[in-house]
Amino acid sequence: MAVLIVILGVVVLIGVFTLAIALLHGFVLMQLWGWFVVPVFGAPSLSLVEAMGIALVVGYLTNQYIPVPKEKKLEYYTATFGGPLFVLLLGWILHFFM
Repeated sequence: MAVLIVILGVVVLIGVFTLAIALLHGFVLMQLWGWFVVPVFGAPSLSLVEAMGIALVVGYLTNQYIPVPKEKKLEYYTATFGGPLFVLLLGWILHFFM
């Protein structure tokens, strides 16, 4: 019974982590789209769900799988969340110059 609980916990944790990454990537894309694509090209704004879908499609098409050695797990998770947040920060700064 304890093994089943551990397996269920791992599955839930992976699901929550995946959802958090999808939400973050979607939010960053939605903001960047609104700051740069809408004013320049007159395109319609994206909702969070639309941006998440586009981010997932782009990630799928570009095959971004990178195997991570066990000793580099912390760096991987830091980059997974820190990368999009850094891009959002740069976009936020740049949109003031438009």
